Amino acid sequence: MANKQNMEARIDALIDAIQEYCSHEVSDEVQHLLADLIRAINLARKNNELHLVPSIEVAFKAAIAEKPSLILARDVTDSVLKELRSGAKFSPPVRVIIGLGFLLFVTIPALLYILPKWMDQDVILTIPTRMFLMVAFFGAFGSIVSIMIRIQEFSTADVKDNFILYSIGFFKPIIGLASALFLLALIKSGWIPLEIKTETENYLYIVVAFIAGFSERFARDIVSNIETRLIQASEGGVYSLPPTQLEKKEP
Repeated sequence: MANKQNMEARIDALIDAIQEYCSHEVSDEVQHLLADLIRAINLARKNNELHLVPSIEVAFKAAIAEKPSLILARDVTDSVLKELRSGAKFSPPVRVIIGLGFLLFVTIPALLYILPKWMDQDVILTIPTRMFLMVAFFGAFGSIVSIMIRIQEFSTADVKDNFILYSIGFFKPIIGLASALFLLALIKSGWIPLEIKTETENYLYIVVAFIAGFSERFARDIVSNIETRLIQASEGGVYSLPPTQLEKKEP
């Protein structure tokens, strides 16, 4: 955030400098160059491509130097505009949605092929098949809901690499799915002691799975807590921490 504010301040200073320079007599060639620089500044701000601001500053300084380097200034300006226009097709939120859409495009056909085979099995990784699929689905679904709620936040995110935005849309549901299954394993193993009633068991797992996918902090805090307990256990010679299991101490 601080870096973005710094870049915004540099843009404002650059615009003021261009206005000040234009108050003097300027050649037609330099006027055209400054017009392109202003166009580049506006595109950089609109598309959140603030990492290009230093290049724009170089072009401006080259153009107004005592001995102007107009060829350098023009080449840098054209290069910046080319990069901005190539990346201007999609806004940051759209890139996240594209990543999510690609995930669905890949996984739905795969599920149509794999799901019938899974349904013939009683368990998947020692977990009852229907419970495994239910928890996995709601973990991924929670992540998708989280993305859609926060989608406008990506338009102001300070992200230099557009690939990160595509990756968020593609991998966040996968992370949510994995987090939900991990929490299921913790509950089943006794690491998270819960009183589970048979008639409400499925509803509990749906809630836990959804929250695990929706809230990155929720899953991260639980993992951090388990990690702390493991470290304490290893230092104290206790290898089995779940209350449902016996403790094994070093002789």
